[in-house]
Amino acid sequence: MLGDKVGELKGKVVNIRVLPPDAEGPSVEVTMQESGSLFGVDVQTVVTYVSRPRPGGVITGEGHGVLFTPDGESLQWRGLGVGIPKGKGQAASWRGGLVYHGTSRKLDRLNKASVVYEYEIDEAGNSHGKLTEWK
Repeated sequence: MLGDKVGELKGKVVNIRVLPPDAEGPSVEVTMQESGSLFGVDVQTVVTYVSRPRPGGVITGEGHGVLFTPDGESLQWRGLGVGIPKGKGQAASWRGGLVYHGTSRKLDRLNKASVVYEYEIDEAGNSHGKLTEWK
């Protein structure tokens, strides 16, 4: 069951790199910078994920990131998701889950939560994510 809204993040893709193909096929590494609010706490994030095209027109992604509060607290996260390409360029709709860990007192609740996300990325690489606690 979905629980409380965790928050929203907005950002921009700042780097894209094609990785050498491996046994799973081609992959692309994407790095984003975002800002927003989680449980009412302002945060800045840096995100890197690797996406791989799959049969049926979907993309899978696995990533990690770190977020910082204005007073220097931080949390890390790991996540998995599925993307559906939308139009041109980088445009895609992503859905998936995140698990956080770290020492932030203000965001300690995230250490005990499973978080699901909905992300929209437009063709210019602008992102908007909505995060919800999964209870």
